[in-house]
Amino acid sequence: MIIPHKVCALCASKSLTDGAHVQAKREGGFPSWGHLFGNILRLCPNCHRLFDKPNNFITIHPTWRVFIFSRKKKRRSSDDYSIFNPYYQLDYSYAHDDSLQQILREYIVTNCTTEYRDRWGSFERDMQYLENDLKRDGLWDQNNGKPVEKYIWYVLKDGSQRP
Repeated sequence: MIIPHKVCALCASKSLTDGAHVQAKREGGFPSWGHLFGNILRLCPNCHRLFDKPNNFITIHPTWRVFIFSRKKKRRSSDDYSIFNPYYQLDYSYAHDDSLQQILREYIVTNCTTEYRDRWGSFERDMQYLENDLKRDGLWDQNNGKPVEKYIWYVLKDGSQRP
């Protein structure tokens, strides 16, 4: 679904955006109205490609309501095409708008469960490691119990990515 003249919720590019389903339509238990309410993110085509299967470079934390990035530099597609992850050096980013707050928690949890099943990992374990890393690096807000505010569009514009 193309949404004209909107801004990408992640990178804030001002171009045509796609309506990205957080919980894929192919997942079981998807309600008939689920493609309209509480399940759609506005993402530019590039971010949408990185968010969707089989890439899974981007996920959403259901409690923190931030985008979480894979630390893998690239993946091989099924047709042996190499897909580069431009955000691999970033751990997370808040959305530039309130779009993540509007996504229903159940859709985010289903997305995380599916994605981590495909990665052969554990979402809870990986998020605990990430939380520990953020605390060590001073990027954890103790008062709110989530990462400090950081936006990908600012980091990309500024060029100050963490090594």
